[in-house]
Amino acid sequence: MSARLMLKDDVLLNAGAELVAASQKMSHNSKGVPGECASITGIGADVRAYLVNVQDGRLALADAAKTGSAAVAQIMESSGQLDQHIGATLQAGFALKAREK
Repeated sequence: MSARLMLKDDVLLNAGAELVAASQKMSHNSKGVPGECASITGIGADVRAYLVNVQDGRLALADAAKTGSAAVAQIMESSGQLDQHIGATLQAGFALKAREK
């Protein structure tokens, strides 16, 4: 039995919207990394490095979400074009014929 992949337009539309929203939140909700943190134990440089890495990760995830959203939009566009092509290619009564038993 072959595997089937079903992509529904409403699910793709929702996925694209969620990716765009996530991307905007991650890229617009970032604050600058503070300068050196004073600490009794001397871990200020490590804390700053961690915060820089978190910021880099947030921006990388935002970029990935944008890329994913663009891919979803492209799939939806291709699907629409395919639907139009199939509709134009098939004869008018194709889907209306009753099956014979």
